[in-house]
Amino acid sequence: MATTMQALAPLSCCAQICGLASSEMIVGAAPRPEHAFLAASYVQGSRAVKATMRSAMVTAIRAALKAYQMRSAAELLVALRVMIASNGASA
Repeated sequence: MATTMQALAPLSCCAQICGLASSEMIVGAAPRPEHAFLAASYVQGSRAVKATMRSAMVTAIRAALKAYQMRSAAELLVALRVMIASNGASA
């Protein structure tokens, strides 16, 4: 069964749009369908503007880092990159 690679926004784009520092850019998670689902859940779960949705994802990344949950932070970063890639700079 063939899988389709999810589009990811570049890390530099995440840093610029979301204000993430390089120390907050934990890599190591591979894109999976769950990331698209997670990104969509932020969009569907909130009627707020897109900037608020990005902020919620960044807050979750920072909370994971503070709790030393590096894997969770990496997974959330991939979901954020999927969300930004699917919505462009207006994500």
